Amino acid sequence: MKFWHVVFAGFLNVLIAASAQAQEPLGDWEGSLTMPNAGKLRIVAFLRNGADGRLSGTLSSPDQFAAGIPLTSVKAEAGILTWDVPSIHASYRGAWDATAKRWKGNWTQSGSTFALDLSGVGPDGAAPEAWAELSGDWYGLLDAGAARLRLVFHIDTSGAKTLVVMDSIDQSATGIPVGSVRRSGMSIRMDLPSIRAAFEAVLATDKQSINGVWMQGGVNFPLVLSRKPEGVSAPAMRRPQMPVKPYPYREEDVAYENPAAHVRLAGTLTLPPGPGPFPAVLLIAGSGPLDRDETIFGHKGFLVLSDHLTRLGIAVLRVDKRGVGKSTGLYAGATTLDFASDAEAGFAFLAARPEIDAKKIGLIGHSEGGLIAPLIANRQHAVAFVVLLAAPALPGDEMVVDQASRFVRVDGWQDERVQSNAAMLRKVTAALMTAPSPSEGSRRAQEIMRGARDIHGLSDEAIAAMIRQWSTTWFRFFLSYDPMPALRSLKAPVLAITGSNDLQVAPSKNLPPLREALARNQDAEISELPRLNHLFQTADTGAIREYGQIEETFAPSALALISKWIAARVK
Repeated sequence: MKFWHVVFAGFLNVLIAASAQAQEPLGDWEGSLTMPNAGKLRIVAFLRNGADGRLSGTLSSPDQFAAGIPLTSVKAEAGILTWDVPSIHASYRGAWDATAKRWKGNWTQSGSTFALDLSGVGPDGAAPEAWAELSGDWYGLLDAGAARLRLVFHIDTSGAKTLVVMDSIDQSATGIPVGSVRRSGMSIRMDLPSIRAAFEAVLATDKQSINGVWMQGGVNFPLVLSRKPEGVSAPAMRRPQMPVKPYPYREEDVAYENPAAHVRLAGTLTLPPGPGPFPAVLLIAGSGPLDRDETIFGHKGFLVLSDHLTRLGIAVLRVDKRGVGKSTGLYAGATTLDFASDAEAGFAFLAARPEIDAKKIGLIGHSEGGLIAPLIANRQHAVAFVVLLAAPALPGDEMVVDQASRFVRVDGWQDERVQSNAAMLRKVTAALMTAPSPSEGSRRAQEIMRGARDIHGLSDEAIAAMIRQWSTTWFRFFLSYDPMPALRSLKAPVLAITGSNDLQVAPSKNLPPLREALARNQDAEISELPRLNHLFQTADTGAIREYGQIEETFAPSALALISKWIAARVK
């Protein structure tokens, strides 16, 4: 589920902030696409000369948390710039406008064409030598109350361009892109759009430290960066449950179409030894641009779960979300219903495989996947069983308030401030849901948050970041979605489990309505597993800051419960 506090996502690998030369294609170029149902999507193209002297490049879509998408057939001839993006079935053609100093052209994808103008991006005109003296690694400790996070900024000016990325060591998140950097004299600002954060600071006169303020989620924290790594360098990250090849089963990369959305989905199918036919499960990931392994803070929960089940004779399909990894389409603009359509295509793909017993295919949905699985099972009566992992049962607007309250409480907020924050969020969600248009909802929500600025220390930048998040198509749908009707209609056997330390889908709030919804289901088992968090790790508090610190990826007790329950229904 979505959350808003000091937490970093490591889904992007690199984003370069660099100045572009005006009348040649080499450099970094940024523009915005206006897409139906997705709003504006930023596109950044990084064009370089390859080892053979020919143009090459990659593409980043920051609003979709996608980076490193390879470009092919990159050409700049007679003032015309063209390239192809085969992985997402797209292409670009633009003409150089010397007056505007930008490429003016069109983006074509899946038969549709959209205007896209590209302008040079960089460190806001700062001279190269201004950044050269900052080149190297800068270490800092972010003290956010209950969370103490070690950060490392990597500034590289050794090449023709400046590259800046950040690591959050304690959350096992690396390569977090610094989307823009500004320097004026000794003042510095760095923006990290993928985590909606910024760092404003001043370089010390000896140029050995950078002293400033970290701004995220409406809260400011002091942060000092130093060239000295004492106490900050990264320890070795252990993930002892990570499967090691060779596997005692077959693994196959697969791809199939979702004809309803013109999306091609890519994933991995694991098959037990032998001819089959085998019982099978489709894994459905939680919210966010997640890959087939549901990689979160270095943990690959779906890979561990898939390995466990396949070793016990159950075939497993796990899939990159649309617009992620090797799957085509656009992640931005998609709602839970769109992801359900993609998952339904996965179910059909499994049913058509000769190695799979079409009468013994089940669904395992985690978090938002737990909203999707009942929708599919109610439409596809051939679904043999459903496993709900940390599945929400509250309406989305209630989930947002409850989740936020638990996050800030575990971070040390006193009850009066927690209640005040919850009251503000209820007003915001009501405004977003009842407004006659998304733009009017955003305007009303902004007014409410500005009115609470003094109480909660919300900066204009923080308010703007939250409004952008809450204005997305996904979030607007989520607020108004009530999972109870789909749960009540569920006839297939159901196993629903939630960890007692889950702060994102709290069992005290979600299990009672879940039990009520499944009361008439003749084969429903609902369990609260002690000490497990939202990722089903054994945890002390359930706070998200623990996710990357915990070595366990998926508690063996939860794995055993899931596999034993499934085995009893596919004999």
